[in-house]
Amino acid sequence: MPSHAPGPAARLANQVAVLRALHALDEPTVTELMERTELSRPTVHAVCDQLTEANLVREVEPRVLPATRGRRPRSFALNTRAAHLVGVDLGVASVRVVVTDLRGETRGEAQAEGLTYDTPARERIAAAHACIDEALGIAGITRDAVLTVGVGLPAPVRPDGRLAATGGYLADLPELDVAAEIAGDSGWTVLVENDANLAALAELRQGAAQDAQHLVAILAGERLGAGIMVDRRLVRGATGATGELSFATLLERVPGAYGVGTLAREAALGALASASPERSADLLARCDGDPAQLTGKHVFDAAAAGDPLAREVMDEAAEPIARLIVVLQLLLDPGTIVISGAVANAPGLLEAVRRHLPDLPENAVHPATIVASTLGGRVVATGAAVLAIDDFWHRLSTDPHSVVPRLRAPAS
Repeated sequence: MPSHAPGPAARLANQVAVLRALHALDEPTVTELMERTELSRPTVHAVCDQLTEANLVREVEPRVLPATRGRRPRSFALNTRAAHLVGVDLGVASVRVVVTDLRGETRGEAQAEGLTYDTPARERIAAAHACIDEALGIAGITRDAVLTVGVGLPAPVRPDGRLAATGGYLADLPELDVAAEIAGDSGWTVLVENDANLAALAELRQGAAQDAQHLVAILAGERLGAGIMVDRRLVRGATGATGELSFATLLERVPGAYGVGTLAREAALGALASASPERSADLLARCDGDPAQLTGKHVFDAAAAGDPLAREVMDEAAEPIARLIVVLQLLLDPGTIVISGAVANAPGLLEAVRRHLPDLPENAVHPATIVASTLGGRVVATGAAVLAIDDFWHRLSTDPHSVVPRLRAPAS
């Protein structure tokens, strides 16, 4: 008599279907899993038992108990700690790393400061590895528990994953295969992406634009970059350079693709040159009396403390950003524009940007909603982790053998 038990391929397909359903649903019952997967009740029971034994799934108390004394419905949940992903923000001045579970919950985080444009590539990569190890230690997991790593870079990323940048930018980093350097001999899958693109991805999934269909995220720290989402999908372009804002030099009263930090610092230096000692006292005190040591953060902190001169400087720095926003609005017609990055919540910035927005032409009938990020300086690392999570679920459907055998039990 022939056996009706599914073969290995069908069994794996059933497991993937149930895992994806558990990812989409909140602690579903077997009946709900049957409806989602179109599998029979015995098959769903068998698959859930297999996945529970493999520690990918856990059985939970049902949300609603039956009114009668009949059999209790079985409910299951994805074991979100069965796999861990890493997001890396390989920035100009710092490196930030987050370790997340399959739901995107942060389990560990680390940061290294003090980098510059001239930091050698090997030193920058070493800082990233040190942060990864620190964040994994906080999460209580080892390197072999990591499946995929996403990396954000402050430059266009070509389709082949290499950094597209002119000579001298970020020292010799463009000469390295960043993905290979981060992976080393770990066996990790490493994905690299432009930092502004990752900011847009983070804002869409976990940040200030979760309901948006069409989105521009402006990463506005020391330099400007824009991540563009159309129909909730990233737009990268032929060479990965979509969203690069070097055209800013062609705009009136916009000095270039400079971020709020750079603009605030330059505006503050100009203001200090003509301000009275009384008006300049707060800003000068923050840089120990040496204007050459003044930073954008000094200006932000002074503005937060209510210093009138710093607030005037912030207002001046906001005007070029506002003019760029108008161009992006007319060109792309997004529903939402998010000012992202650590500067997003600088005191008075959002209000100043809105105040400087010139009147839009008549054909701009649906001005975008302009909001500040809720993710702050974690936005790029968060987006990198989301990229890694998306890769996991994509490979689970298309090449499950590449991820399922490597899933691990949660840390003890």
